[in-house]
Amino acid sequence: MDQLNRKGLLAYLNRCRMPDGGYCSFHDPESGAGFSNVADTSYALSAWTMLKEEIPGLPETRSWILHVLETDGSHRRSPYVSWAMESKLLAGLPLSEEEGLLLQNETLRLLSEKEEGIERPELLGEIVRLLKVRLLSGAPLDEDMIAPLSGFLLAGFGFPTIIELEDLAFLSGLLPGGGVKFPEETLYRHPVLGYVLVPGSSRSDLFILLAGLRMRKDLPEPGEFRQMRTRVLFCQSLNGGFGPVGGALPTLEATKAALSALELLSAQSSP
Repeated sequence: MDQLNRKGLLAYLNRCRMPDGGYCSFHDPESGAGFSNVADTSYALSAWTMLKEEIPGLPETRSWILHVLETDGSHRRSPYVSWAMESKLLAGLPLSEEEGLLLQNETLRLLSEKEEGIERPELLGEIVRLLKVRLLSGAPLDEDMIAPLSGFLLAGFGFPTIIELEDLAFLSGLLPGGGVKFPEETLYRHPVLGYVLVPGSSRSDLFILLAGLRMRKDLPEPGEFRQMRTRVLFCQSLNGGFGPVGGALPTLEATKAALSALELLSAQSSP
């Protein structure tokens, strides 16, 4: 992670930590503005982990996570459940048997979701988050999930965006034999913009770049590698955090994405 303003980034992460132990992307220590939430807490704990730094105030963060799970029923249902469970695992707390069952039941519910008003990309992303948390906890994919997952993938997505493609490839990889075939990520590459949302579009940001990097099978050429790393580093703001594009307000979600992209680029550049 060469050229990363690490000192500024650590300061940003510390500034996002709330007095109760949770995290908020827009916490202002001087005014006290902001509120702890499980999404930002999971992103922040991921960032500390990727930076290989000791998590400050970890006992307080653990207490806040446990308090939320014990008292707030909304965190037992998507989308909050995946963030809450991931936060718990990243904080070094094991999931209970009941929470493991909750993850399984919520995943199965979404795989068979028929309710109107749920956008397919949002549904897809949440199913992926739930399964990633399940794998993070060490629980394998149950046999009773294979058929619903296969049926979900075969339902058809048209031509996916690069972000949807990453999620679909992850889900397909969990099925025996590799599952369903999808478009190659090379279709989403642009000679100037890097990765774009859909072939022929001009939309490119940190999350799109990260999706493309995760899908990529070949190593970038040196010039392309430098261009992508520069694009990621350009998203780091003066206060140390990362925004989704250069000049945007930093968020913990974008900061986690930036560190993930830099980690992938570092691995790909290693001999």
